[in-house]
Amino acid sequence: SIINDILDFSKIEAGKLQLNLEPMDVYECVEDALTLLGPSAHEKALEIVPFIYSDVPGTIISDQLRIKQVITNLVSNSVKFTEQGSIVVRVMLEKENEKSVTICVSVTDTGIGLSEPQQKAIFHAFSQGNPNITRKFGGTGLGLVICRKLVEQMHGNIELESALGQGSTFWFTIQSDQVKNI
Repeated sequence: SIINDILDFSKIEAGKLQLNLEPMDVYECVEDALTLLGPSAHEKALEIVPFIYSDVPGTIISDQLRIKQVITNLVSNSVKFTEQGSIVVRVMLEKENEKSVTICVSVTDTGIGLSEPQQKAIFHAFSQGNPNITRKFGGTGLGLVICRKLVEQMHGNIELESALGQGSTFWFTIQSDQVKNI
């Protein structure tokens, strides 16, 4: 996974990462990401709760692999830095017109949280919230940078809200073309 992160980071920085835009199932994408991380959460007795709001289109035009990569990274971080409680994944429709939709995905946990200085540095390459924590949990400091770049390439934005010792919420938006009903 470290090699894949470095390769993705290199492609993104070189402007060579191409998105594969095609019709994708939003529900399947979220379910695949959460199924992958279910065993890790189960080992820690954490509950992962998905909420996909009813107004979210089932099918959008986007890169399912890259959206799943972002969701997986955010939920994986939540599992890694949460000792007890839950992780809630919400998928919401933010904006819609006849040509496009903007989807917002948020991941909220009851984990260790981040201080304000940590929040400012977290989306920078090779930067991690706390070097002491990094020794315990591992990681390269590339995951969130890659997420930010992928989300930006999908005409979206990624943000966070956190308080030290009180958990975190990371959310991202992506814009997608509407799938026309045939």
